[in-house]
Amino acid sequence: MRAVESRARRQLQSGRAPGPGWREWLNCPSFPEALAAGKGHCPDERSPRWRLRLAVAGVLAATAVANHQLAKRAERRNPPVGRFVDADGVRLHYLERGEGLPLVLLHGNGSMIQDFVSSGLVDLAARQHRVIVFDRPGYGHSPRPRGRVWSPQAQADLFRAALGRLGVSQAVILGHSWGASVALAMALKHPRTVRGLVLASGYYYPTARVDMALLSGPAVPLLGNVARYTIAPIASRPLWPLLLRKIFGPAPVPAKFRDFPEEMAVRPSQIGPKPQRRPS
Repeated sequence: MRAVESRARRQLQSGRAPGPGWREWLNCPSFPEALAAGKGHCPDERSPRWRLRLAVAGVLAATAVANHQLAKRAERRNPPVGRFVDADGVRLHYLERGEGLPLVLLHGNGSMIQDFVSSGLVDLAARQHRVIVFDRPGYGHSPRPRGRVWSPQAQADLFRAALGRLGVSQAVILGHSWGASVALAMALKHPRTVRGLVLASGYYYPTARVDMALLSGPAVPLLGNVARYTIAPIASRPLWPLLLRKIFGPAPVPAKFRDFPEEMAVRPSQIGPKPQRRPS
């Protein structure tokens, strides 16, 4: 490319212009690209390919802005229902009800505290237990700080630290779906903390699932960040009702789950890492 460019400049110095519009090429930011294309104009300004790139970038930017506004509206309409506890540098959102033997509830992917509240499990269990429900990192109102791999083992350490801050030395741990993997990790890493273990519809091995496919894309570096703020939230909205019917089928979706804050579940921050918020 440099050799071609040098030859073209020598032609100009000798008074032999290689084509119309050549002097505009020299002022073009993508001069080598224009030269290689053999065009007498700057492709950055006139080529259909460049115009398409600009159009795509504009659509993605507008989509990102719209998703950001929708996420902010969802958070205003669904404020935190519980309190916060700081553990291992993470400000975890949790809900606590009842008295008695502590019972910790850990939700699955794409969910949050309201999953257990909507099901009625929190109110039922609170009759005999001190129920503690966490928003896992990255879900609901709990942040998922960057720089960590939030494996079941990492989350097990986090929740053990959080329980310590709440004055809980032993508890029954109930994990649902992906939360069951975290519950198992707690039992294996911190057996003295786990007095009992309940695994509900646990997700232990990779399988072909729609929600996992949607969550895997945003995990890809760079491209994943673009998808998380643009395509993924839009694609998740129409798929949400289908996912609920798949979960509860062949029975109909219970009416009490109609109040589940779907708009919170499809925010970009819930699909991927979000910044840590400082306590006010």
